[in-house]
Amino acid sequence: MPGGGLRQFSVLVCKKLESKGSTTYAEVLDEIIEEFAMTQTNTAGSLDEFHEKNVRRRVYDALNVLMALDIITREKKEIGWKGLCTTQIKDLEELKVVDVQLMTGIARKAAYLKDLEEQTSLHATVEIEISEDMQLVHLDFNRQYTACTMMLTF
Repeated sequence: MPGGGLRQFSVLVCKKLESKGSTTYAEVLDEIIEEFAMTQTNTAGSLDEFHEKNVRRRVYDALNVLMALDIITREKKEIGWKGLCTTQIKDLEELKVVDVQLMTGIARKAAYLKDLEEQTSLHATVEIEISEDMQLVHLDFNRQYTACTMMLTF
């Protein structure tokens, strides 16, 4: 299928590179052209010039796509297989723990602010000071409530 799309060529190039580990553009191209020539004529031969140029462009484009996706590396003429992204279950579990911690912190701070809101009347004024690094907030009330300071952590 010399008229195949970039996605088909990318998959084909990806499989070639994965099986080889390390190779060159010319080697991958020669193998793919040979495969296409065999499917077109059922014998070892060559593709016509138009189809061969098309295959060359598609393989080159596929290599660029795979490099952009960080699946392969290219050092001068040498192409190396890095592999597809494999996120470990352990990594996902760690991210879930961090997510729960952050959500708990947000809920705790929201409850604290709601409590402060309930304690203050419409006529109360609150003086708020925030540190330059925005990590420390000091709240000072003009009524009977005492000043409080809270640390913001994200």
